[in-house]
Amino acid sequence: MTYEDEASNRGCTEECLAEDGSTGLLGSMVTTAAGTLSRVTGQRVRLSRTEVLREPEGRSCVLRCRVEEGSQEIGESVVVKRALRSKAEETDGRRAAERFDKEVVGLTFLHRLSVSRPPVPKLLATEPQELLIVMEDLGRGTSLADLLTADDPGAATEALLTYAASLGRLHAATAGREAEYVAAGGRVDTRVSEESATAFEELGSLLDELTGSRETAWNREATRVGEALREPGPFLVFNIMDACPDNHLLEGDHVRFFDLEFARFGHALLEGSYLRLPFPTCWCMGRLPDHVQRAAIAVYRRELIQGCPEAANDGAFELGMTIACAFWTCRSVASTLRWALQGDEEWGLVSIRRRAVYRLEALATQSTQSRELQAIGAGSARLASELRRRWQDQDLTMPVYPAFGAGVPIAESRALAP
Repeated sequence: MTYEDEASNRGCTEECLAEDGSTGLLGSMVTTAAGTLSRVTGQRVRLSRTEVLREPEGRSCVLRCRVEEGSQEIGESVVVKRALRSKAEETDGRRAAERFDKEVVGLTFLHRLSVSRPPVPKLLATEPQELLIVMEDLGRGTSLADLLTADDPGAATEALLTYAASLGRLHAATAGREAEYVAAGGRVDTRVSEESATAFEELGSLLDELTGSRETAWNREATRVGEALREPGPFLVFNIMDACPDNHLLEGDHVRFFDLEFARFGHALLEGSYLRLPFPTCWCMGRLPDHVQRAAIAVYRRELIQGCPEAANDGAFELGMTIACAFWTCRSVASTLRWALQGDEEWGLVSIRRRAVYRLEALATQSTQSRELQAIGAGSARLASELRRRWQDQDLTMPVYPAFGAGVPIAESRALAP
């Protein structure tokens, strides 16, 4: 979830307000989940709530429930998730229903893949009228975010490479399989190209206002980005679109992803670029040591090639990476910069101003190295320079993740060892 998404959803949802506190909503979720499981399994199921995994304050509420009575196929516990309608987001509930549908279809589609280890929890039951999902409980595991914010550089590096490999395998396994996704109930979603056009126009306007002009080729390159995102060609894969370092659990040498409410088919590098920026939709943003970042991208690319041979072509891969970095940078900076010009605010590990400058400069570097989208890269560099001038009294350095604060000797990580 992006900063602007979170900011628009602070406070209670309409459903929360409609209940007598949160207890009524949570109790209703447990009762509905038990009834739905009873209907699906043909046996009486009784659940008890043991943990609130996500409070009903944003787009969803998530509970862990113990199975007190019911089929052994369910397991000892389940996770119950309900999509909520935010008053700030909508008035008719269509977007909440859309997020519910995306999650159900994503879980269904991914469990039909011929892979040895499912990349997501098993979908156990749904109640569409309540926008409620019951799924397999993955347990109380560790995520990449846990390790990036801890103090063990070796463990953080290995977790990052595991995440990168798992993301690459997911993309490879789903490359070119959009028809199967549609058959499972998914919809072809091209809005990312529309989002791209809006973001580039807004950032172009900010360039005009703050620096006097935008590059001559800015609009032409922005159109190129939109076209590439609308028609990814061989890079068309299943995207989680919120593959944050806390939206999964580590299980040995792979991860299990969850939170598929924004999932769609799209360009693989839209998520591969999470390793380059990194994590453009997440609170958990910091800087990765260069050699760790390079290793993670290499691991991701190696796995992606197994299902998308075009990724072996340096030019095609770097162009895709530059396009994705341009999209995420323009989308995030365009949506927050006018706020940031008035003042700064912390979100997660770093402030909005630090994020803006870091992403603009990262995009400029990616553009220079790939020799692609050079007008967008040059404009990003100029805008970053202007922001540094305006905010010169503020430390805008992007800190490394806490796990790497003391440096990362390569020998400390088995994953980077020869």
